[in-house]
Amino acid sequence: MNTYNPPQKTNIFLACLLFLIFLGCQKTTIIDPNLEPAIALETGTITIISPNQIKMTGEIKNINNEQILDIGFVLYDISQSPENPKEISLKNKEIKEGLFELTYTSPNIFEVNREYAYAPYIKTAKGYYKGELKHFSVDLIKINNDHISVVPAGKSFTLQGDFSQMSKDFYLTLTSQDYYNVPHTVTLPFEVAKDAKSIKITAPKLNVYHGKEYEILLNTQSKNGENHKSRFFSTLKILANIDTPKVNEIYITDDIPITGYALPIENNHDLKITIEGKTLPYTSGMKMTDFDLVKQAEYTWSYNNGLETIELPKKLQLKKPTPDQLKIDKYIVHPYQYFWIQEFDYYKFFGEKIAKIKIGNNEYNDVKVSNTGFFLEIGNLPLGEYDIIFSSALFDVKLPNKVKVVPFNVSSISKTEVYPYEPILFTGSFIKGDRYFLGTLDYLNSFGNEAISDKEVIINFENLPSGTYTVNFGASTLYGSEELIIPMKFKLLQPVITTLSKHIIKIGEILTLKGKGLNGVNYINLGDYSIFISKRSFDEIQIQIPYWMNPGKYPIKLIFDRTAESEISTSKTIEIL
Repeated sequence: MNTYNPPQKTNIFLACLLFLIFLGCQKTTIIDPNLEPAIALETGTITIISPNQIKMTGEIKNINNEQILDIGFVLYDISQSPENPKEISLKNKEIKEGLFELTYTSPNIFEVNREYAYAPYIKTAKGYYKGELKHFSVDLIKINNDHISVVPAGKSFTLQGDFSQMSKDFYLTLTSQDYYNVPHTVTLPFEVAKDAKSIKITAPKLNVYHGKEYEILLNTQSKNGENHKSRFFSTLKILANIDTPKVNEIYITDDIPITGYALPIENNHDLKITIEGKTLPYTSGMKMTDFDLVKQAEYTWSYNNGLETIELPKKLQLKKPTPDQLKIDKYIVHPYQYFWIQEFDYYKFFGEKIAKIKIGNNEYNDVKVSNTGFFLEIGNLPLGEYDIIFSSALFDVKLPNKVKVVPFNVSSISKTEVYPYEPILFTGSFIKGDRYFLGTLDYLNSFGNEAISDKEVIINFENLPSGTYTVNFGASTLYGSEELIIPMKFKLLQPVITTLSKHIIKIGEILTLKGKGLNGVNYINLGDYSIFISKRSFDEIQIQIPYWMNPGKYPIKLIFDRTAESEISTSKTIEIL
């Protein structure tokens, strides 16, 4: 069944209910002003005066004729107690429509990491009215001049401003990218002055690069590591900071000892290196020879990072080889002869090329050096003794011994008719220990030996078919040139057997054959049988008569391993019993 309530009784009931609610409610009970047009409030602006002082404003749009019990502002700490605001009363403030404000000094500072909110309120006999809630935070950390700080890596710089809110919960970072575009987050150490009006920041050393600008971020987070927040703080431009080198003595091929922090990784930069007034942009691996310097004992050097020029305290000194470190294989040569230069670290001292080698008045420029050394031709240098000097772009080194140029000639030959492998004595002007050779005109056959003194060379004419040969006598094939050739003629005789140890022999016995030029004999043929030679020399051969030989008389032949005249018949025969 429907129940009917007269309108008059209903209004009385609602009024009583409202009064009871007001008497029993807490101070945070809110009646929405949109539903009660008798009171209308609007939240104004807030002004941050200091870390613990704010000014809040509000406006009474409509007050009607209600009895005002209190007016003021509610202040919330959203991060900590969003449902339990602090009421700040204006107390004896005259109540009228229009703007009103309150400057509030908090016993504690407003933390940068927290979120706050406020609104104006009015208490009347009918209810509790509040304006729209507005959120705010207090971040008064600021820099007086928003400029780019230009600082060498690892150095400190100071910013002026208000840093009273900076605490241990704050940290500064910047993000950089390395050569491979891998991002790195770098934390910057800082120290706030006692008066909180300045902050000293240490620029990073690692993962930053010369000429690059980086944004510094101000970071904070709650103690549990949550609610991380970041905002722009300042801009930092990093400059290179070059170390004082521990070693200032280097070889010409060594990299200049440039180490430090924030060295550039790109070609377009303003880091300059100056050595003795010669300036070049910094590059990794730059060397002394890049600077086109003059020869001197030591060199001043400095660098400019775009902000200042810094002279390094220790001068650069160029290490050069000592004279005993530069070695050549010989110091006595014939005119036009080559000699071989090796046995020291050319690249370490000179690089890929020796700028100049000077022997007397002869100069050899840009001499190419290989891993094993190089040949150097003496040329038509007159007989005598000469200094030899090795030069780089920045130093000269004179070898301890002089080069002596001696003549090359043959004054006599012991014989011109010879058997194969027979020694020939040449007398004349030679270099003891050097090799000299005899060679046919086509150079297909050549043979030689070392000089036993400065006046004598003994060479054996090798195993060639008999005949007359025009040959060249010259310095060793390793060093020889056309100017060191003396044409000669020799008559080569056939190898010959002169005597036999026995003319009648039993199987199994040793037969000795004596003669001349026998070194090149490969086998002895007895008739159609080839017999192995057990011993041979220039003038003697020994063979053993095989057990399988049949009795009889056999002609003796000499067998050679050569294309021409491979078989020589002798007038000798042997009888086997």
